Amino acid sequence: MSEANESLLSGHKATPLEGEDLAQQDKNFIGFTHGLVRLTPGGWFLPSAYTNYADKIYNFQWRGSDVVVMSYPRCGSSWMQEVVWTMRNNPDLDNPLATTPILSRVPIVDMDMLTDGKKMPPITPDNPLLQGFLKLCPGANPADGVNLQVSAAMPDPRVIKSHLPFSLLHPTLLEKAKVVYIARNPRDMVVSLYHHCRLINNFSYSGTLDQFIKYVVDDDVVYGPYWLHVKEAWEKRQHPNLHFLFYEDLRADAMAELKKLNDFLGTKLNQEQLENVARHTSFSEMQARDNLMGSKSSENPMMNPDIVKQDGGFFRKGEVGSWKEKLTTEMVEKLDQWIKKNLNQVPFKYTLIQAHMELHSGHKIKYLGEKEMAKLKSDFTGCGYQDLLRLSPGRWLYPRLYMKYADKLYNFEFKQSDVLVMTYPKCGTTWVQEVVWTMLNNPDLKHSKTHQPIMYRSPFLELDMFTDLAEDGLEGVMIKLLETTPDPRTIKTHLPLSLMPSSLLNTTKVVYVARNPKDVVTSYYHHCRITKLVNYKSSLEQFVRYFVDDNVVYGPYWLHVKEAWEKRQHPNLHFLFYEDLKTDTMAELGKLNDFLGTMLTENQLERVAIHTSFDEMKTRKALLGEMEDDPNKFNLDIISLDGGFFRKGDIGDWQTKLTPPMEDKINKWIEDNLNEIGITFKFSN
Repeated sequence: MSEANESLLSGHKATPLEGEDLAQQDKNFIGFTHGLVRLTPGGWFLPSAYTNYADKIYNFQWRGSDVVVMSYPRCGSSWMQEVVWTMRNNPDLDNPLATTPILSRVPIVDMDMLTDGKKMPPITPDNPLLQGFLKLCPGANPADGVNLQVSAAMPDPRVIKSHLPFSLLHPTLLEKAKVVYIARNPRDMVVSLYHHCRLINNFSYSGTLDQFIKYVVDDDVVYGPYWLHVKEAWEKRQHPNLHFLFYEDLRADAMAELKKLNDFLGTKLNQEQLENVARHTSFSEMQARDNLMGSKSSENPMMNPDIVKQDGGFFRKGEVGSWKEKLTTEMVEKLDQWIKKNLNQVPFKYTLIQAHMELHSGHKIKYLGEKEMAKLKSDFTGCGYQDLLRLSPGRWLYPRLYMKYADKLYNFEFKQSDVLVMTYPKCGTTWVQEVVWTMLNNPDLKHSKTHQPIMYRSPFLELDMFTDLAEDGLEGVMIKLLETTPDPRTIKTHLPLSLMPSSLLNTTKVVYVARNPKDVVTSYYHHCRITKLVNYKSSLEQFVRYFVDDNVVYGPYWLHVKEAWEKRQHPNLHFLFYEDLKTDTMAELGKLNDFLGTMLTENQLERVAIHTSFDEMKTRKALLGEMEDDPNKFNLDIISLDGGFFRKGDIGDWQTKLTPPMEDKINKWIEDNLNEIGITFKFSN
């Protein structure tokens, strides 16, 4: 660039990055040679080499038969390149050019500005792009832009890709050509772009993910700002020559999106051809071909082989929501503040932020609205309730951290020797944990771990979702504990069956415990008051409202019970009632003995009954050990007044707590749900 603040035909001025800003970029992005520029208006952040090609790109001669694939980087553009090219040129999968590199068929019009990095290898004669250039542009000078000249010389019908925004392309683009713009959840984009910038040598990013997020949020990554890029396309989405789609929609229902593209492109493909395209351009097929540039990622001189080995090549995962595996809570919060700020400024509802965060269980995540969250936070003041989300279907309510572990929990590898104790909270989980563990491991009461807190002997599967221990190096500690727990494992969960692996009951025995919801609500109220993780500060009357409205974590209660009740005939599910176990312990232990196949004698069952009685467990502090005396974890003043974790365990204690209006409210709720969802049992009073 010959002068500072160079004016471009697009009306932008290019100002070189200097001083500390440039030094920081040079430190972390060590692949650029000639520096970077910021364009105004817009704040577009690009390599300095862009100014060598800017006016030629702006005046690029688009044709009426062109289709331009546009996106911010790592939003699915390579996938969409292959989709559009295949629809237009290879719907029967018989075009011999399909085996050639994508970039030789669908050039990137603005790629030349990225090819002068000091870590970029020289272009060799066998490079497919160079070969295409020499064939299409005989006598042309590569210094004038290989990709730019190849794009111009490509035969019709051309498919051309660009990561530049609309404002840097000629304003007549949409009058001449069709444009397919693809957008993606910015959280997934950031994680994918971070990998990309570490992988590709002309970026050679060497900083941390946390630093990279700051670069993105501050619009200091090449092709930024992200939000303005998307906004410019979104504002034109009604133009007949622009098709705006979301990466998440394409992943969720490829055939539906291909049909929309078929209409937009006018390709008139039949069902069989669309199925060919869907199969040929599936992520697994494209990952197997790995032919973006002409050689496999592991052999490509443009890519860092160490990064390929550690974290995958160009086609790495392509999943929706994989950001949950990479981002810490602090990173998510930083990105969410950025998202929220820009959603207020960008005049469209970015539906994929909330509606397209799909889990492996098939559930979708939606954060609670500000008003609803504010009310809950005013009453549930502990850190476990500071950010909540709902899953649909089901309206399950969970802490925000759940999404970090949801897929790991859903894919958890249960063993045939495992026994999973499953309940809605405060239905007798801890009691039955101790019963099952004792029956499996300690019927003679001689086990060395008899007096060890049960949370270590029988881990709580999803406990990690309540506390983020990433900074302490204990992220996912409960899952790791389970993986090292010796067989036979007794595992506790409050998650419902629908959030467990679909094969669970074919692999593992499950003991499900249900309890009179009137006793559940009073016990849960006490629990939420004594644990500082929840730290409930309002009244029992208000808690009852939260409970029946499914606004307490782990709700809805009835759906939780219903899912298990409907599976009660499965040979690997044992459904029992708290009240029955309390009323006739020996009879219920006999049933459990048969279900578990423990073959205990009458004397052993009697020892189990005594050892797991409420009074014995309360004396042993069987769940938490001495942690219940920790003022950082429990409200000791409430414990001194109303009891600790093991408070009463009685049947019908609700009668001493619930007022007649509260009882009437719960009775109506019980009656409505028993009738509506078809549960045929009655809880004893």
